[in-house]
Parts: sequence; C-alpha cells; structure tokens
Amino acid sequence: MMHSTVHAQARTDFPTGWWRSWRWWGSAIRKEATAALTVIAPALLPHRAVFAMRHRRDGEQLGRLDGEGFAYGFAGGLALIALLVWTTAGSTELIPLQLGVGCFLVLNTVVSGIVVGVLITARLHLRKGGSTAMPAIPDE
Repeated sequence: MMHSTVHAQARTDFPTGWWRSWRWWGSAIRKEATAALTVIAPALLPHRAVFAMRHRRDGEQLGRLDGEGFAYGFAGGLALIALLVWTTAGSTELIPLQLGVGCFLVLNTVVSGIVVGVLITARLHLRKGGSTAMPAIPDE
C-alpha cells in the first residue's frame, strides 16, 4: 500500500520527461526560491502578509501560504534581533550598518509574525467551530 502511494507521489512530482522540460525546471526553481525567501527574508515578500490579511477568513486561500516557512522566518528573525542587540551593545562603530540590518530583521519579523498570526487565528477559529474551511493537514 505504501509503495503505491510513494510511487503515485513520485509520478506527480516527476512526470515522464521531466528532466527535459524547461517549464518543469522553471516552476521547480521558482517554488524552491520562494520557499527559501520565505525562511530567509520574509521582508521581501510583504505581499504575502497582505494576502494573509485579506483572506484571513478563507481557509482555501490561506492553505496556499507556506506557514512553516514563515514560522521559521519569525523564529529566526527574533533570534537574529536578539543576537544583533547582544553583540552590538555599547559598540559605536558601524552604526549605520547595524541600524540597517536591525531594521531589515525587524521587518522580517513583522511580515512573518503577521502571516503566522493570521494562520494561527484561522486554525483556532476553525477549532471553535467556525465556518472557515481550512484544508486538512496531511498525516505523515
């Protein structure tokens, strides 16, 4: 049973002739680049936070967001802000660079926090019996 599920998923992810398809490679690279940006630099994806806010009651649309990536971005942003404050406390050299990095990290954390907050709120609303139809989380 497990073999057929794995085989079916592999066929879905790697259709016949995938290695020759520019469209497949372009879509895979775009998907992975967006996932990496979601974790590393959510500040470059503010439209995702706006999207989450606009569709906060629509579980179908929220299912399109990479919640895990934004959660990692949020936790990483908080950790890096703490690290920046701790390592630069009392230091006066490179203040413009420190302020620039600090502002970028704060923006990363805000964008990630908005998306994560909307996703958590939507999930809690669903558990309370709300009418929001969130997609099912696949069992692994």
